[in-house]
Amino acid sequence: MRMLLGSLLLAAALPASADSGALVRAIEDAAREDGVHGAVRIVDGGRLVHEGGYGYADREWSVPNAGDTRYRIASLTKQFLAILLLQEAERGRLDLQATLDRYLPDYAAPWAGQVSIHQLLVHTAGVPDFVSLDWDAYTRRYLHVRVPAEDIAADLATQALEFAPGARFAYSNSGYLLLGLVLEAVTGASWCALLKERILDPAGMADSGCDDFETVRPRRARGYYLRSEQYSNAPYDHSAHAEGNMYATVRDLERYDRALREGRLLSPPMQALMHLPHVRVRAEEGERERWYGYGVYLQRRSDEEGGEVTVATHSGGIEGFSAFLLRGLEDGRFVALLENVTRDGERVDVVHALYPPVAAPAAP
Repeated sequence: MRMLLGSLLLAAALPASADSGALVRAIEDAAREDGVHGAVRIVDGGRLVHEGGYGYADREWSVPNAGDTRYRIASLTKQFLAILLLQEAERGRLDLQATLDRYLPDYAAPWAGQVSIHQLLVHTAGVPDFVSLDWDAYTRRYLHVRVPAEDIAADLATQALEFAPGARFAYSNSGYLLLGLVLEAVTGASWCALLKERILDPAGMADSGCDDFETVRPRRARGYYLRSEQYSNAPYDHSAHAEGNMYATVRDLERYDRALREGRLLSPPMQALMHLPHVRVRAEEGERERWYGYGVYLQRRSDEEGGEVTVATHSGGIEGFSAFLLRGLEDGRFVALLENVTRDGERVDVVHALYPPVAAPAAP
């Protein structure tokens, strides 16, 4: 039996503007049908429009989700890694066009001298996605036991490329795992330490960081499966590294958005490079055309006044958790939706609720 979440709504919302009201209504309608399990924060032009918590952060203790609940954010992590790499590029310590073997000279993959840092950033390197390999082998090897990133990289070195580097887009967690090792080789510091020093601390993101199973974290949500209208505990996925091992709150993600817009994390030229539509993402039937920048998907959408804006988005999923982040680059819109339930079924289409589509951006 479906549980109605209306009584569990913890929304602390200001009056919704006409711009964002449709999205707020869509989220609350979905919550009433047991379709949202987490926290959402919506900002429009620098003004908080809506913050809400839906369902439980801990179902066994009936602890509700809220704006300060900590969630695993999975592949939203990739844009944080991209920012750190762009910082190194601006310092002159990283050449984005150099091949992988320049920074990992002992890496045994026969294709290390063929794929570039840029291609890894935009998912055109052809490196197979370790998450998408044989699922039984994946769960036995990576899911339930912490495996160092170097060991996963060594496994990848035995795999052939799926296509010639640069030939097409194919999303690959493996590429960003390798980029995490590149970052550590270039800087001599760990990915997690650099993340805290260069992004989290400057942005004031005290409730975010690299996650692990062992550490006791106040206000951390537990992850669940929802299948056939039944909840169960999701296992902790130990496989994530720099490609997807962060946790955050919706409030901290807004702090990240604000710090990036204000130039505290990247200079304007590096922000432009991050948000350049480097490669077209092939759209499946019924999907809108998108491009990929560095760590973000990009779309051109119409605003309410007939103009056009660039929308940067990314989603993420890991056992028991899903995440979505939207940043309107010109209009200042921000949406973070973090959930602690892995489930089937339709989700709120955040982009469609805010923007009608227009033509894709011109290729670089």
